[in-house]
Amino acid sequence: MAQVTALKDQGNAALAENKIDEAIKYYTEAINLDPNNAVLYSNRSAAYAKSNLYDLALKDADKAIDIKPDWSKAYSRKGTALAYLGRYDDAIVTSKRAFS
Repeated sequence: MAQVTALKDQGNAALAENKIDEAIKYYTEAINLDPNNAVLYSNRSAAYAKSNLYDLALKDADKAIDIKPDWSKAYSRKGTALAYLGRYDDAIVTSKRAFS
């Protein structure tokens, strides 16, 4: 899926340039083409977190975990979102999963 990879790369570039809305748009387009790609949800989770949209960041992190439950980065994204939502105990538990 070359188009998905291109969209992901465009999203990554936009995120690196702090063009958050643009990054979210690219990741969303890629997800529409490949809805079972945990990396896309994880990346969009990071973009949502940078936009202070922590509920959406958490939702995408959970989706990434559903798709790839053994991927520590997804748990790290979830832990970050939970911490910013003030759910510190949940964030600690989740973050431990990221590093175990």
